[in-house]
Amino acid sequence: MGKGNFVVVDSLRKHESGRRVQQFDELRTAIDEEQFVLHYQPVVSALDGSIVGAEALLRWMHPERGLVSPAEFVQDLEYSGLMPAAGAWVLHTAALQARLWYDEFGPRDFRVKLNVSASQLAQPNFNATIDSALHRSGVRADWLCLEITEGALLQDVTRAWAALRRAKGRGIALALDDFGTGYSSLTHLRSFNLDYLKIDKSFVDGLGHSQEDTAIVEHVIGLAHALGLKVVAEGVEEESQQKALVAMGCDYAQGYFCSRPQPPDVVTRLLRIANNTRQVFEPSLDTKPAIGANAAEPLIRVS
Repeated sequence: MGKGNFVVVDSLRKHESGRRVQQFDELRTAIDEEQFVLHYQPVVSALDGSIVGAEALLRWMHPERGLVSPAEFVQDLEYSGLMPAAGAWVLHTAALQARLWYDEFGPRDFRVKLNVSASQLAQPNFNATIDSALHRSGVRADWLCLEITEGALLQDVTRAWAALRRAKGRGIALALDDFGTGYSSLTHLRSFNLDYLKIDKSFVDGLGHSQEDTAIVEHVIGLAHALGLKVVAEGVEEESQQKALVAMGCDYAQGYFCSRPQPPDVVTRLLRIANNTRQVFEPSLDTKPAIGANAAEPLIRVS
């Protein structure tokens, strides 16, 4: 956590509920026994629906509770100090999957995107972990993209940017996630050598309904393009939103309208079909998160 900082674990346990303490212990076991899995949500061209990437999303295959949503455990990973270990596992696993996709479908314009937390960036061995993942997987660095929120950057801008600059030097792309929801600053867009800007779902929700949100999305897209950045709209759930984004010149879309997060074998199947066919959008009738027995059913239709 940086120089001059410390955490008293006994004090933390004293004030935490029994449920959280138990979850901390279970999360340690989950890391040791490799109970985590990755699902991947396709990122598609907003114009034609072709798959151009996939965001790696952490899931917990609990031995008793089944597949657990990250909303139920990610915060506890941070509080318990386990996020760097979990993040390293995500990086290595996603890099191995990216190499499998590259071997079958590459070279092509495709990137596997990974979320990076502030606690990961603060680790002295963060770049060594990246080197290890690249070496062990053999994947090309330009098939990976690190996604960072502005909140993560602001915890220690100097250290975070030093770590990200080294990753960028290897050829890994950088994306600023959840833009507009935290400490949005034009200084960050100007100073950091970013490749992608991700517009938060909360603004996409208002397209066609809120004049303010529509204006924000339109101007953010224009600003990003002026700075040489590609734009990804998150949380696209309706056909009207997709059409509005196309009209505004948005580059990419991600959300349940395009596809739920899927196990890697489902994304592989979609990519195989897409090699010889044209993908088109089909709206989702079920916008629940991909948790449970039906999570593997894709929403991207091919024709």
